[in-house]
Amino acid sequence: MTVPRGARPADDHGRTGTVADEIESLLETPEDANWNPTGDILELARAKANENLAAALVQLGWSAYGAQALARTCVKPDDVRRRLAAPVELRVPGGTMLVVESPVSSHGVTSYPTNLREIGNRLYPLGIEDNLAGNTLITDPVASPDAPSELILDVSDQDQLSERLRSSEAWLQRRNPLADDVGVEGVLQPVTVVGMRIDHRNGAPSVHLLTAADGSSRTSATHKILGADPADLVNGIGSSDRMLRQQIGMILRLLHEHGWSRLADEDRRRVRALTMPARIIVGYRQEAGRGVGFDAAVRSLIGLMHIAPPLPYGAEAGIRQSPVWCLAR
Repeated sequence: MTVPRGARPADDHGRTGTVADEIESLLETPEDANWNPTGDILELARAKANENLAAALVQLGWSAYGAQALARTCVKPDDVRRRLAAPVELRVPGGTMLVVESPVSSHGVTSYPTNLREIGNRLYPLGIEDNLAGNTLITDPVASPDAPSELILDVSDQDQLSERLRSSEAWLQRRNPLADDVGVEGVLQPVTVVGMRIDHRNGAPSVHLLTAADGSSRTSATHKILGADPADLVNGIGSSDRMLRQQIGMILRLLHEHGWSRLADEDRRRVRALTMPARIIVGYRQEAGRGVGFDAAVRSLIGLMHIAPPLPYGAEAGIRQSPVWCLAR
């Protein structure tokens, strides 16, 4: 998250003598400490900037807690708030997504709980009874009736979601391993993130999170590099402004103290994985008479990217991308 030099954090984000205060006091950084694949300075966002973005999202129809989850995750909340006035329109069958592109903190994004990439590899008990299925199966999220651009996922309890996220990320890291590439270059292509509310049938309070509708493999790769437990990102770090800022700040403090040139290789990998470029879905406009809700629109968007992608180029296109052809021109 980005904080302008000289800005002071809000009072509720640290007390005198705490680790949070020490981290947020890192306002002056040596030149070689400011590594960032986008060329921007990596710093914590002002708490007030997060609050202003959350308030702006509520005015667009977001729930208060959903807006806070998104705002705390944005690296540049002031920039996102300005872009809300003119979001990019992304057509999908039956409606239009309203999108803002801006980097997000990897700690604040989860892999998609019902990720289609690994759906065929989930194992369920044979002959499971209908009255017990809810404790094992997690159905697709549905559109929120109150917040037009948020999803709702129903689970039995926190453990069910924790197990799903851990097993999903473990599978993605085995079958679509990207951590080595991300450790060298960072995440290059934007992930598509959406707000989601988790409801628990056991009566536990709902939690709000930001999840990667597209880009779960890239997200899980950053988590592997950062040593982040997917479940903790929902019920711990990701649900607390203070904890998230401390987690990010500890990595930034290493960058500040040692500078990029003197960082250990593993710490460089962590800095590269700290943020991801993101396509943030901030709104949805349904086409009249089509009846396509936000949940169906998200599924359509995923389908366009993964199930019915554009046809591959022919062999000649591959030849034209070769260094020999380029040099010959």
